[in-house]
Amino acid sequence: MGRWRDGTPLDLDPTNDPRSGADESSANNFDYSDDPDGVKVPLFAHIRKVNPRKASAPGPGIADQHRIIRRGIPFGQPFDPAAGKDHGPDAERGLVFACYQASIVDQFAFLQATWAANEDFPAPNTGPDPVIGPQGTCPLAQSSGAPVPLAVEQFVRVEGGTYSFTPAISILGELAAGTLS
Repeated sequence: MGRWRDGTPLDLDPTNDPRSGADESSANNFDYSDDPDGVKVPLFAHIRKVNPRKASAPGPGIADQHRIIRRGIPFGQPFDPAAGKDHGPDAERGLVFACYQASIVDQFAFLQATWAANEDFPAPNTGPDPVIGPQGTCPLAQSSGAPVPLAVEQFVRVEGGTYSFTPAISILGELAAGTLS
């Protein structure tokens, strides 16, 4: 996804899994400007595809126009086959995805169709988002610098979903005051 298990972005610490809890003051204070070629965080990484920040966005302010507030909530046992039954690849586990946005078309749907599924975003031959994008091939650079194709199979299987709408704060205020008819 582009982060260590504790939430630390790979952009801030690409070689060390801190496991000590993310520094909240810097957990989201990065923009890939020191990693334009995707050495620390691959250009096809989910975190870069759905929030390219300043470095990879197709123009000033474009990334901000399509941002969503999102949270993945894991359920089930962590993947650890050495821990025995119910911890391996066949265990029941998953992710509940929740997000807020002003426009489902201009934000959520745009991110999926225009950036995540686009093999040429943020650069030509980047490959699809391996988490929510379609099957495809992503270039993965070796230490020699030569790209090696990484086959990406369908990773996410949707079990269900709902689109829920939250009323505007003004409407909630009128409901609470009893002035909405």
